[in-house]
Amino acid sequence: MQGTILTRQKCRQCDQPFGLGMFQGRVALVCACGHAANRHTILLKWKGQQLWISKDRDGRPLATYEHAVRELEGIRREIDRHAFNPALYRPSKLKPMLAENYFPRWLEHQKARADHGEIAPSTLRMRTRFVRYWAEAFRGKDIRDLRYGDFEDYKDELLKRRSPKTVWNIIRDLRACLRWAKRRGDLGAMPEFPEVKYDRTEVKWIDEATQFQIISEIPERHRPVYIFLATYGRRPGEARALKWDCIDFKNRDILIKRTFSDNTVKESTKAHIVTRLKMTPEIEAMLNALPRSISGYVFVNEQGRPYQHLERKWERAAKKVGVNITLYQGTRHSFGTQAVAEGHSLALVGQAMGHADPRTTMRYVASDSNRLVKVARRQIATLLQPGFKKLSD
Repeated sequence: MQGTILTRQKCRQCDQPFGLGMFQGRVALVCACGHAANRHTILLKWKGQQLWISKDRDGRPLATYEHAVRELEGIRREIDRHAFNPALYRPSKLKPMLAENYFPRWLEHQKARADHGEIAPSTLRMRTRFVRYWAEAFRGKDIRDLRYGDFEDYKDELLKRRSPKTVWNIIRDLRACLRWAKRRGDLGAMPEFPEVKYDRTEVKWIDEATQFQIISEIPERHRPVYIFLATYGRRPGEARALKWDCIDFKNRDILIKRTFSDNTVKESTKAHIVTRLKMTPEIEAMLNALPRSISGYVFVNEQGRPYQHLERKWERAAKKVGVNITLYQGTRHSFGTQAVAEGHSLALVGQAMGHADPRTTMRYVASDSNRLVKVARRQIATLLQPGFKKLSD
């Protein structure tokens, strides 16, 4: 068996070393005069190293022989599972397994993933915020001691001030963090988590006539990008990142392969899918009429740079029309709902929208079915024609 328990102490009374014996009916390291040692050390040879372990993973001294035996048995199990990490047993003022210390380690891993393009900058920003929440909520607690009750209390507290969807995201990433801890061998067993329910089927959307009204309130100089979003239902970041190298007038193709995450362009979409869209005659004419910017982007602001805040102009226009709808809801969600209502297959709609998971497209089937209407995409096209009139005129 790997490992030996010993003590470096000598008895203060008899000045003799301690050896294995009995003390008050229990196995202990005792001296000639019958006293038991109160400081124990585990001597362990591991991967060519000689390790002296005098504290457990919580930083507590091995005060009794029984305590040392329990810790040694745990170490042996970790070695058998190839999960032993001696750094967790080294004396340190910083207790690495406390929530406020461990969660930031996971965040560093997320930062490395973002640097390699594995997650979007917006995802990293969200997880940075979540780690701050967790560190505050579980401060002073060892992550190995967290149980279902801790997570349930946390969930209930969150629901008092945050939406169910936000709470779902927070708990989902907390679970992912602890799964990471388990894979690293820092966590023995994965704790159970409470379920967070929210309505995944309800999708807020508007019909094409309302889209027309909103877009007509946007200054003409900026309408093309909104018309593109309403026509194809793509993510706003993908429209912002569209470059002329993805526009093929000869074959009338538009290639969607980039996106913006916050204000950082990524050379892949959120779903890591490249989609080829066909130009409508109206979109082809609109793109042909756009000025070419030195930046290479298709949709640019007055300075020739890609847009940063598409939502602001949309929200101002929607307010003028008297409609409370976000840009994402008013273009992407509305496109999906309208397309399903027109009878297009879920597979085709999902492909057009760049969905990686067919279940995402299913949301649009249940989107307020009493209000589903047949829509033709003609009204928005009239915005591209000279001298069009607003619906309110």
